[in-house]
Amino acid sequence: MLRRKALLTVISILFTLGLLEGGARLYLRNHQPQTALYPPQPLAPLPHEIPETLSQSATNGGGTWRPGPVYIHEATPYVHEGDLWLPPRSFKGDVFMIDDITHESVRRLRLTTDAQGRRMAPWQEERRHTAQKHLQIFGCSFSYGYGVNDGETFAARLSESNPALQTFNLSAGGYGLAELLIRARDGDGLAGIAPAEGAAMFVMAGFTIDRFNNSSQTVLWRPDGLELDEVTPGHFESRGPVYKAKPLWYAFSYVWQSSGLGRLIGRDYPAHDRAHLERFVRAIKELRKTYWEKTRPSNPFFVVMLPYSFDHRLLREILDREGISFIDYSQVDLSAVLSGPPAFPGEDHPTPEVHVKLAIALQRELDYFFKK
Repeated sequence: MLRRKALLTVISILFTLGLLEGGARLYLRNHQPQTALYPPQPLAPLPHEIPETLSQSATNGGGTWRPGPVYIHEATPYVHEGDLWLPPRSFKGDVFMIDDITHESVRRLRLTTDAQGRRMAPWQEERRHTAQKHLQIFGCSFSYGYGVNDGETFAARLSESNPALQTFNLSAGGYGLAELLIRARDGDGLAGIAPAEGAAMFVMAGFTIDRFNNSSQTVLWRPDGLELDEVTPGHFESRGPVYKAKPLWYAFSYVWQSSGLGRLIGRDYPAHDRAHLERFVRAIKELRKTYWEKTRPSNPFFVVMLPYSFDHRLLREILDREGISFIDYSQVDLSAVLSGPPAFPGEDHPTPEVHVKLAIALQRELDYFFKK
């Protein structure tokens, strides 16, 4: 009798879940859920917020660079070295943007990397003879320049008209803070940076925090994302890809985010609470320490928050308390500062025009540091 009741209970639960899942998928077929935007509000500048920035001069609008469906991918021949993936080393050639539905090439790009797999501007090789300062960039596909040519990235634009500045772009598609830290600290990602004098920026958005936490949403399409253990306060070690390090979490995330119910509810776990943000900032401090050890401890290091909407107030507070300089573009309405679409059709990545705007804005921040 008890077994029969238990069986009926299980069947009832599964039947109810099936009805809910079917209803959710039917609803999603006819409705596109909207990403909730954090309501913008004026914030007083903090001591470690860089003054005269775009965030304080442009119209705020809640970060309208909103994620959407992606149907196009870049056919970059990434390589794996241990648990870490990176662009191919010493590569020079064409790559293609491929439509996932038609499987046709929609755009051809020029890709050049150095011996460390860092993307190079066309003029980088000759800059070795004229550069007086370097700019080290840590970032994801936005900084890497997903979808644009070597010379169209904001990293390249920042040095295009400045023969005294050499840029080093340690970024890659899908990267988060974990990959950047391990590649910089334990690999050769910071090898050969010259001159020793310069500055570094860590470029992030709300999804960068999710990637560091291996949230349920990012795990779905990023199973190779590194899982970090904080073995001592402020020191992190890699446990390898999340699907190996946390197989149960990976399985739950895959089921939850693949389901109609998960997509309809639209919740990502874990949330950006204080504990997770404190841990995130401790990893930023270790990245800064690594950069200083391999260049000069007097070099400026700052965080750039891009306009993907997230509640930035707590992160600003923690960065400021830890003495980390930052630029907050997270609430900037790109439509107010751009005369064109902020992203390619069918993609979530910035156009060459956005890279130009970012380079213009970031040049002011570099001037601020280099003139101090």
